[in-house]
Amino acid sequence: MITRNASPTHRIEMTRLVDKVAVIVGGARGIGLATVHEFLAEGAVVYACDLRPAAEKITHPRYPHRIVDATDESQVTSFIQAVLAAEDGIDCCSAMWASTSGNESTPPPTNSTRSSQ
Repeated sequence: MITRNASPTHRIEMTRLVDKVAVIVGGARGIGLATVHEFLAEGAVVYACDLRPAAEKITHPRYPHRIVDATDESQVTSFIQAVLAAEDGIDCCSAMWASTSGNESTPPPTNSTRSSQ
């Protein structure tokens, strides 16, 4: 069990994700990398992918990182198939990636269930 000091009088037990399999798309930097660290601290097996290598070297036996272009369906499919070949399933999937096109005027995708009012 991993513990962290939340304050001098409180300790948080970090066991919620023990042996759970997590996939993190965009896990090389920023919030994605922070998520990788937290999930590993909680005991998860973390499969991360990103367009770039991880910003820091993580030498953890439960952390494979793979270069994947999340906009390429075949690369994402191959990555997920590799995870499923190695594990019994996926318990959590988190997408932490953003467009690198530089086109800030591109609107976000629309949700077809929203009304057009």
